[in-house]
Amino acid sequence: MPLQSQFSLSLELTKLVPMALVVAGKTYEAAMSLARDLQSSGSDIVIEEDLAELFGRARITSNLAASFRTVVSQFEPLHAICEKIALYNGAGPTVTRGLTEAPYFSMIVQCSFLVYVHERNSLATAISQYFESKNDGAPEGWAARAIPSVEGIRGSLQACEDQTSAFCWDKLLSAVAATLGMDEEFPAIPTPIFHGLISMLPLVQHLPQDRMIVVEMTEESVPLWCGLISSSGLQFG
Repeated sequence: MPLQSQFSLSLELTKLVPMALVVAGKTYEAAMSLARDLQSSGSDIVIEEDLAELFGRARITSNLAASFRTVVSQFEPLHAICEKIALYNGAGPTVTRGLTEAPYFSMIVQCSFLVYVHERNSLATAISQYFESKNDGAPEGWAARAIPSVEGIRGSLQACEDQTSAFCWDKLLSAVAATLGMDEEFPAIPTPIFHGLISMLPLVQHLPQDRMIVVEMTEESVPLWCGLISSSGLQFG
């Protein structure tokens, strides 16, 4: 390579390296800002990432998605309680990210529903147990991931519940129950069925012609959850 060309290439590289560092720095600053906002609302950036991986593969029905977005997108300034704790009225950091990123939107809709029909601590425990079962069933040599704590999951569920409280699940679920001829009672989903549906619902939704789930149960909450993400290939007995 001629000397002049080598010099030009070196000059261009010296321009690119600082620019790359600037971009990386801004990305880091944005991530840290989000982490602090989530922490102030009682949530956690890593746990929300884990929950989005768990629930984010499913698509929410278009009608529900539109009405949910309209209701929860309202936001009023936060009220600081102390240095690290603040109250949000409406769309806080968890919902704000969910409104722009599909996996997080699916996560907040489903978590909002699930925490409505479950006691928060029992739901957090069931989710933590699911993560633990994934680690236990992992193939040999697979790097096990840290299991989110029940307390941490509970905090993220609380943040999601608080920031989506304007959405009236009661009216929606009562209407769905009436359409399906069910009682207007929404008991908690048994843990084994809950764990199975987390894995299978997205698969049935994406490939309904190849998969079917048969659930023998009486809990009305199960078909209602399935209805949220428009899953076909489901049979209830």
